[in-house]
Amino acid sequence: AGKLRCGPDCYDYRIPSLGMATYMVYSGKTLFEMQAKYGKEPLRLNYRYPKMRKAHPAWDKDPNFMTFSAYRHISVADIIQGRLSADEKADLKDGITLLGATALGAFDHVPSPFMVQMPGVEVHATTIDNIIYKDQLKDQDPFWVTMLILFLPWAAVFLNRYSIKTMVISGFAIMLALLVFDVYMRAVLYDMPFIVLLSAFFLPFLYLVVDKGLTENREKR
Repeated sequence: AGKLRCGPDCYDYRIPSLGMATYMVYSGKTLFEMQAKYGKEPLRLNYRYPKMRKAHPAWDKDPNFMTFSAYRHISVADIIQGRLSADEKADLKDGITLLGATALGAFDHVPSPFMVQMPGVEVHATTIDNIIYKDQLKDQDPFWVTMLILFLPWAAVFLNRYSIKTMVISGFAIMLALLVFDVYMRAVLYDMPFIVLLSAFFLPFLYLVVDKGLTENREKR
């Protein structure tokens, strides 16, 4: 408790989130160390892809009773009653355990990149996971993102000099290249505004394709 006490000299320090406070206890780091490292801007989480897991593996034999989650869910009732599988016991030993509601009727559910409704406790688990493995996402340089947003509409204008067939093929190639670029940047832990970049090219491109098609039809008539 002494490490978390703060006097007038540190009024600007933030109250740590559950995930951050849990990591502090786990690692032995102080509030001042965490504030110096992560206090300048919000942590941009790198969410883990969820997978299907057997619910209550130690005693429930129903193969259809599964949970879809990024982290293992262990029933508190199973812990109290001593009904845990060997894998669950191994995960609990020397690990970090967060207590939270996971039932769909519970209030604490939030959307994630992979799930419409994800238990809020998994957000805190993701925070801890990212800090431990040092793989949270980073923002791309705003200057280069801005330059790319300004360039993409002119790429669509440049394609307007060619036939509609060539425009469409080239346009889809550019959009595919943007998708590949976004996947690559995510792989190296950079967060790119993919929808913004795609819109910067697709909207003017769509307008030019429609306008060119209507113009050519008028000329043929």
